[in-house]
Amino acid sequence: MIQIKRTFFLMNSHISGTPLLRPDEKLSKVDWPDLKKIEFPSIGTSDCLLVCAGFEDRAIETLRQTCKAGRTGFSLGMVTYLPDYEENRIKELRAISEKADILTTEFVYDRAKPTGMGEELQRFTQQFDRVFIDISGMSRLLIVQTLVALISEENGQISIIYGEAEEYPPSKDTFEQNNQDDNAGPAPSYLSSGIFEIAATPELSSVSMLGEPIRLIAFPSFAHEQLTNLLQELQPTYAEFIHGVPPDPKNKWRTEAIRRRNLLTLNELRGKKDLEASTLDYRETLHKLLDIYAERSMFDRLVVAPTGSKMQAVAVGLFRAVLHDVQIVYPTPQTFTEPGRYTLGLRQLYKVDLPTEAIKACAR
Repeated sequence: MIQIKRTFFLMNSHISGTPLLRPDEKLSKVDWPDLKKIEFPSIGTSDCLLVCAGFEDRAIETLRQTCKAGRTGFSLGMVTYLPDYEENRIKELRAISEKADILTTEFVYDRAKPTGMGEELQRFTQQFDRVFIDISGMSRLLIVQTLVALISEENGQISIIYGEAEEYPPSKDTFEQNNQDDNAGPAPSYLSSGIFEIAATPELSSVSMLGEPIRLIAFPSFAHEQLTNLLQELQPTYAEFIHGVPPDPKNKWRTEAIRRRNLLTLNELRGKKDLEASTLDYRETLHKLLDIYAERSMFDRLVVAPTGSKMQAVAVGLFRAVLHDVQIVYPTPQTFTEPGRYTLGLRQLYKVDLPTEAIKACAR
């Protein structure tokens, strides 16, 4: 089916001298905006803010900074998680919104049953002029679900708000202490432990052709179980690994450390390709994904697991919002480590105003 559609594009590449571009080619030509540093988002009374009650300090900062600046006339969509962990920052988010007298609607996101949350948020947000999505406390899968649902339907302007953390555990010293021997087997988990299941929601699925080889695109992380379980479950013929490169020079060591963390799994895999992209600048990841799509979607079934940074998950969401023949899967963690092992503090808030109309035009 995919090959037939691609052949159609090749046969009808010119009408009246005007080239016909495939959706991925259109997407690659969009003028993607840079991230802008902000103190708080300028949210108006006809706008809404989506937040999520995660573990991390940065999960509450967008709402806190916005209310501190005196902007309180907007509507708030607050996502809470199941299973319910006491460490989640839901009580703090509620306290901030109640003190500012903000009209708040709550949504429950069950990690074990994630299907449909994007559509639920889309129905809520379609009444507002602008939608601000604070991804700082969101899971990677929820980021993708939200973007795909909101971009695919008639929503207004969409802006991404992202809080960059001050500290990203583990520290270099902690990692070196736990990984003195690369061949000694798995080291203690830093972020999560075990995999509940490889989640694949209907709204992010694609059609599988009989005998079509699977090409997995994944982002290695310190949670080494994610990559191991993805390979065991999917049995891909090929794999492309996008290794994240932090923007802060003091964190550059993490790229090679994550390679070491996943060394045993990576060494066992044939037919793999290693790439690198910024963990902050979503455009680098998006263009890597588009390059893979242009080269391989005609021959392979592309399956993407957004296991990298949150801004890399934004790139995956933008990618999948237009290219519906791509399958999204996610290795859902079974348990989480104590909050002290997650990111700490807030270094900087960023905003990206998505070119929503240009993105929608790519799918036409």
